[in-house]
Amino acid sequence: MSKTVNNKHLILMPNGQNLPVSQAMDRAVNHHQLGRVLRAAEIYRKILNVEPTYADAKHLLGIAERQQGNFKEAIKLINAAIKLNPGTAVYYNNLSQAYRASGDLNKAGVAGKKAISLDANIPEAHVNIGAILFENGDFNAAIEAYKKALSLRKGYIDAMLGLGDCFLKTDQFEAGLEQFQAVLLCEKDNIAALTRTGIALRLLGRIDEAIEHYKKSIVLLPSEPDLYNNLSCLYQRENRPEEAAECLRVLLKLTPDDVVSRHSLNALEGSTTETAPAEYVRELFDNYADDFDSHLVDKLGYHTPEMLLKAILSSITKHNDLAVLDLGCGTGLMGDILHEYCAHLSGVDLAPKMIDQARNRGIYHELAVGDVLEFMGSRGDASLDLVVAADVFVYIGKLDALFCEARRLLSSGGIFSFSVEVAFEKDVDFLLNETGRYSHSKSYLNALQASYGFSEEYFEKAHIRNNHGKPVYGYLCVYSV
Repeated sequence: MSKTVNNKHLILMPNGQNLPVSQAMDRAVNHHQLGRVLRAAEIYRKILNVEPTYADAKHLLGIAERQQGNFKEAIKLINAAIKLNPGTAVYYNNLSQAYRASGDLNKAGVAGKKAISLDANIPEAHVNIGAILFENGDFNAAIEAYKKALSLRKGYIDAMLGLGDCFLKTDQFEAGLEQFQAVLLCEKDNIAALTRTGIALRLLGRIDEAIEHYKKSIVLLPSEPDLYNNLSCLYQRENRPEEAAECLRVLLKLTPDDVVSRHSLNALEGSTTETAPAEYVRELFDNYADDFDSHLVDKLGYHTPEMLLKAILSSITKHNDLAVLDLGCGTGLMGDILHEYCAHLSGVDLAPKMIDQARNRGIYHELAVGDVLEFMGSRGDASLDLVVAADVFVYIGKLDALFCEARRLLSSGGIFSFSVEVAFEKDVDFLLNETGRYSHSKSYLNALQASYGFSEEYFEKAHIRNNHGKPVYGYLCVYSV
């Protein structure tokens, strides 16, 4: 236990009042519980100045630091509290939460399990373990952790939300919906439950119900951006672009700096920009990195890498020991069929979770998270035999700088190969479509090829994927130096 507090010390409070340590601590905790984290932290520090071995004050200051995003300091303080009072389960639980917030799931798991070993009857500790398991992708184990928390505290909102999320991840959509609806019976304006209820309805195919749910939720919480975003997505799915755009207009009044929603609105309004924001691309692909391959290949009929490789091999004289850069490599679908021809295969992508999937393939010699153009700029002149971009330029309209860099990077006889979607409209270089993707004209690509000194080796129109059951046509391009 913490040592006995010396109440002979007086703490000068922010209001000028002098209080004994125990009363000052009570005041700090009250501020903390009311959400006044900075004021609470200020008092905790004053207490520790006169009582440096007060474990509870260190622990609570650590929580306050975590809540402010200062994870390193939070971990340091809570570890110090544990050294002073090593048998307190709640300290380990909050240490685990600090590690989890910092991204260190391994240490978070160790501390979380220690908390439960000291006291298995703390529901918050089981919710924390559930969250760690969820982030690690162990959804079935997370379900058990959340159920344990609910057995200890009936109606525990965080546990119900976590359990519902696990059910969605394991395709138990009806069970997930039941959890979120149960939360709303307790808290009708719980934003997490409101948004997840709509998601569950969508996954169940109950689109009209999901739309009505979000419309009612907006009446309840008219200033909540996520509700407008989710409703807009549903309208887009149902091919109702005007209603989708109106949702985004309201959303952007609430959050004018939201570049992701701005891009989506530009696409719906037909306002073509030069490129999609990095945040848009990163969010789009990070959100479904785990299911990307099966979704793209099985559901969308995507076989662009295979078609590009066939075109490349028919155009290049050197088939072995290639130095290759895979732009927007994603999970590595292109690299997977290309690596056997490579002496060195590099990949770059904006989405960290996509890069994680690519790394798991074990085929790349080098992988980087970042902008493709910036990565190209870090490479030496004439250092590559092949620069390839499969289904990447659909998120970039203006391609001039990419052609320039590809020309610089390629050695004599080198190949620049990529796919784009076809812009059928006349007299345009590129267009931003309602899908949020760009299409490019043949005349624009021909002009770039000539301007940057490439020779055309292969240029064919092809069915590159499907979208809502309809074919999407693209150009498969192979240019040589």
